[in-house]
Amino acid sequence: MRRSIVAAAWVVLGFGLAPVATAGEQRPLELDDLYRQEQVSEFTVSPRGDEAVYVRSWYDVRFPGRRTSLWRVDGATGRHEPLEPGEPDGRMPTYSPDGRRLAFISSDGVRRDSAAARIPRYSDPSGVVRLLDRSEDLTRRRDVSLPELQPSADPFYGRLRFAPKGATLFYSAGYATAGRRAVADPFVSGDDDQGEGYEGYAPSKIVLCGGNKGNTDDAFAYRDVFALGAGDRFWYGDPQQTPDGAAIICHANRTPDQESVRYSINKNYDLWRFELEGTAEPDEIRPHRLTVNP
Repeated sequence: MRRSIVAAAWVVLGFGLAPVATAGEQRPLELDDLYRQEQVSEFTVSPRGDEAVYVRSWYDVRFPGRRTSLWRVDGATGRHEPLEPGEPDGRMPTYSPDGRRLAFISSDGVRRDSAAARIPRYSDPSGVVRLLDRSEDLTRRRDVSLPELQPSADPFYGRLRFAPKGATLFYSAGYATAGRRAVADPFVSGDDDQGEGYEGYAPSKIVLCGGNKGNTDDAFAYRDVFALGAGDRFWYGDPQQTPDGAAIICHANRTPDQESVRYSINKNYDLWRFELEGTAEPDEIRPHRLTVNP
């Protein structure tokens, strides 16, 4: 079964990188050719080995900007097809350790009356964290992120993952601010804006969805949502949980010298650790510094 998935991966990747025209059909590149090019990324195999998913991205003349959707590869046949009818938006797929759940970020279903719907088009796309049941009813799905929280699918500092034991889903997200600017300089992060590329997003926090409390058989039993770092004005990104589940380690710039998130890797870019075990309330947990960068 895994052999079929691996073979399909090579076919899919080769298809995604194929040139628009063969050597015998050489001609000048035309504008319409841009809409025939596709890319494949984030090929992810289910822990059960029965399927894999990947992100297909392309340009559609009927829609502004680049489109993305999730495609599924069947582990038995190697056949690949859209994960959901109509190819709704899908990015950053990740499976739970047991393979029963698939989580990803999607802009499909963002409420029209929410602040996220008013984020500028030139900014990072808004979205929700969506769960799909991969155990029995493959059409069962649920959005688990709060409407006011906008998860980031940016590979630079966004990360959507299940905890090693599968009981928690965590990701990086900022509160939608409807495009307000706290500072005039787009290269600087402000109180309610992360600067260029993230206009309309407040500084991101590490969001945890606690799940399966007293109901381990329900793949969708995700109830408690809280944000680490909610008590300050700094951004946090690229979260990873320790194997024992005791802590979250992430990147952050917790100094007064703030740049846009997109440029913050240049200075004051350190690792910070949030301890999850203890009696403190989630909004009272404070990180401690692991590294010191200039």
